[in-house]
Amino acid sequence: MLKWRYLRGFRLDSHYVLKILIAFNAFLGLYLLFLSTNYRRFVEYPHDVINKEKIQFLNAQTKIDESIIK
Repeated sequence: MLKWRYLRGFRLDSHYVLKILIAFNAFLGLYLLFLSTNYRRFVEYPHDVINKEKIQFLNAQTKIDESIIK
């Protein structure tokens, strides 16, 4: 349990707020950088392979349909 006697001398000064904001912005920036790198490009999940097979199958069907129309 938090005792008030430990916080008696603590004041939330501007330099503490600034340090907290800098740390928060650094972690947020690293997280957004990780999201923007498209991690799925490096790791292939099983459902991605299934979707690729479906896309190739659909592309093959559309090519056949286009050749019939022409």
